[in-house]
Amino acid sequence: MGALCLQPTQSFSYTVFQLYSSITNLSRLIMNFPLPKHVLIKLFPAALLLGLAAGYHLQPEPQELSKGVTPQSLASPSAQSMSASAHQPAQTDFVGALSDQGQRRTYYLHTPPSYQPGQSLPLVLAFHESEGQGKDMAAHTGLNQLANQKGFLVVYPDGLNAKWNVSEQAATKEDNAAFVQALIAHLGQIRVIDRQRIYATGLSNGGILVQKLACENPGQIAAFATVAALLPEQFQAKCQSQTPVSMLMINGTADAVVPWQGGAPPAVHVGRNLSIPSIPDVFSFWQKHNGCSAPVTVQQRADKRVTTSSYTHCQSGSDVTLMALNGASHIWPGGGYGQSSFLDTSQTIWSFFERHTLATAALQPNATKGQSLSASQ
Repeated sequence: MGALCLQPTQSFSYTVFQLYSSITNLSRLIMNFPLPKHVLIKLFPAALLLGLAAGYHLQPEPQELSKGVTPQSLASPSAQSMSASAHQPAQTDFVGALSDQGQRRTYYLHTPPSYQPGQSLPLVLAFHESEGQGKDMAAHTGLNQLANQKGFLVVYPDGLNAKWNVSEQAATKEDNAAFVQALIAHLGQIRVIDRQRIYATGLSNGGILVQKLACENPGQIAAFATVAALLPEQFQAKCQSQTPVSMLMINGTADAVVPWQGGAPPAVHVGRNLSIPSIPDVFSFWQKHNGCSAPVTVQQRADKRVTTSSYTHCQSGSDVTLMALNGASHIWPGGGYGQSSFLDTSQTIWSFFERHTLATAALQPNATKGQSLSASQ
């Protein structure tokens, strides 16, 4: 269980996040005990108090901010202080903010404890589902724990009104591609980012945004991965970028929100008035977009829970992979929810990301489309 530590060096936002994580994880643990639910509900308050008390005494003190750097200065830093802080000891977790397009935009950033001042690390942008926040994405993907093991930064941006604008009929009209560029620039002033290894992943509404970004803003991002998401037909027709992109899609065949065969999903989950193609059609779109020439490779796991289809001989060293979770619904398997019979989604995504860098794509001999990408670096 994520323990709560009430230390004076800890920011209020981080304390709130730890409390949220403690309650979420404890809830899952308690509800898995083989007892009647009415008994478990009665036990929950006492277990929560014991867990928080244990966390207060057992958790080590969080990493202190360096002298002169406060959570407030990180939330809205000056250019000078931001540039300096990238080379100073880093707080492991904090909630920050930046101004973009006249809006105050917030995010939650996790830095692995192994991070050293001035050290260059990969960056993963993780976009939450509709009606969620960045802290929710962190809790149910388990990406923080993976980042600690593998050594990468992970940022969880917050969508306006708890969702991402992926529709022309959306209530908000922010340019999310411009926001992502601003966020990367902002983070580059408080952490040292490996610019060749920036990645984007998202769930549901956040995953649709990620595929939309692959059309609108692929130049800074080395690879994309989406879960329970796709690229609506409207955006396929408007995909102006000619830059090949490496795309991993993970979709459940029994998903009622993002249907495998396409159709009209609930607008609250993915976006208003979107034309939803089938998942195989979206896979085919990315294959054509990337100029993949060789036949598709299909592998089915022995238990038949997962079928993986891949195009690996594509322009600029890109590849396109679709993992069909046979019988799965609208979920992110594994991660913060524990083991899954399907796969560890976060580990699968990171393994895909590790194979791709912007430099690798630029050096491929068939990089006819990738010239604009390499020139932009």
